[in-house]
Amino acid sequence: MGRSILRYFVTLAVTIVTNWLFSLILRQEIPTTLMVENSQVSAVAVILPLAGGAASWGAQFSSVRTK
Repeated sequence: MGRSILRYFVTLAVTIVTNWLFSLILRQEIPTTLMVENSQVSAVAVILPLAGGAASWGAQFSSVRTK
């Protein structure tokens, strides 16, 4: 469980750094309207895998306790 959470956050950090580097290289300073719309969706979408992982962990934990 701990390693999968670590991998999730490392992957998220690599994605953020990669996008930041591309912004520097391509000199993207002003966000387009499409970028703004996608960023608003992405802020909520980050919570979905965490909620799914918590539900999965809870199901595994409860099945271990009932055995």
